[in-house]
Amino acid sequence: MVVLGESPLPVGQLRVPDGGDEAHVPSDGAPLQSPPAQLDRLEGDPRNPDRREEVAPAAAHDDGAAHEVAAAPGGDRRHGVENDHAGEDEAMVPPRRSHGLSVARPLAARRSTLLVCPVRYLELEDVPSLSRIGLGTWQFGSREWGYGREYANLEAGRIVRRALELGVSLIDTAEIYGLGRSERIVGSALGADRERAFLATKLFPLLPLAAVVRRRAAGSARRLRVSRLDLYQVHQPNPLVPDRVTMQGMRELQDRGVLGEVGVSNYSLARWQAAEAALGRRVLSNQVSFSLADRRAELDVIPYAAATGRVVIAYSPLARGFLSTRYGPDERPGNLVRRWGLFSRESLERAQPLFATLREVAGARDATPAQVALAWVIRHPNVVAIVGASSADQVATNAAAADLELRPDEIAALTEAAGAFRPT
Repeated sequence: MVVLGESPLPVGQLRVPDGGDEAHVPSDGAPLQSPPAQLDRLEGDPRNPDRREEVAPAAAHDDGAAHEVAAAPGGDRRHGVENDHAGEDEAMVPPRRSHGLSVARPLAARRSTLLVCPVRYLELEDVPSLSRIGLGTWQFGSREWGYGREYANLEAGRIVRRALELGVSLIDTAEIYGLGRSERIVGSALGADRERAFLATKLFPLLPLAAVVRRRAAGSARRLRVSRLDLYQVHQPNPLVPDRVTMQGMRELQDRGVLGEVGVSNYSLARWQAAEAALGRRVLSNQVSFSLADRRAELDVIPYAAATGRVVIAYSPLARGFLSTRYGPDERPGNLVRRWGLFSRESLERAQPLFATLREVAGARDATPAQVALAWVIRHPNVVAIVGASSADQVATNAAAADLELRPDEIAALTEAAGAFRPT
């Protein structure tokens, strides 16, 4: 079995699609453009429909895949980020105020304002302009989220376009998400707005030799319909293949101008530093789990980023919706990615004091608990967070969390409550 996040997939059914696969092209249904000539030269003939790469059991666990997303349709409408019916006439999004976030009112009355509302960006020297809240796309075309075909074929594209309208620049995907469908959906939705996005995708590191890295980068670029990848990340460390092998391919891609920045995901600090030494230049980012429910990155990864001008991309900043506070021991989620771990009855019981603190801060700031949890994550100047959405309207609520600046006493209360929480 191969495990993607927490969703087991039979090895025989898991294939990393290369350029010639016949996957459905969502949103506008337009045919894929011809691959860029420089990527053709890297990969040889990228149009071979028979070329597939099967994921072997050695590539066992894809911890880096877990992005936040609201629950599938049919749930509660109480809060913005986790609002399952966003997009209906009564959908609610909190308006922006200079002191933070304000009480929700109907989205229809605010649509023109949201189109032009400013989005906050990372402010680091010699670092690309990354929105503090990015868009995560694991759920695009991935069956384990249980969203269905209409979401993949229609709503996912709307989500990408809405993110761009709002100024959300960081869009994160991976070749393994939906077995290539996530990249295709993103590429189809971008259209002429490609330059407004900072595109980050990931290499699934099965035998990541230099030639494989080059070929897989070309496949991702083709599905995304781009000639250059802004950020190409190693999805997780390969326990058998050293980074000097993988980074050789990354360096060649950078030298040929088809790759902007190199990143890693789920790397320890020591291995991140080893990857930089192997590359011979900076590895800009490390994408790791970081939230009030998982604070391990604060021990060394985030301090290293702060000291060196690097970036930590926080995935699961809401712990897959756990920190929305909408779930409880008697109201547990049903889809595959939320079936275990934090969402056990005992963990949800233990989390009630943390949830109470989130609600208290949210109430005082006229925000939602999810927005407070996101604001806590990105209070670090070198941290950005990627968050998914179940509807286009939720993107605005997610992005608005960057406007909430928590006070020191609020940060202390949340951190203390998080430290006291012990999941099962």
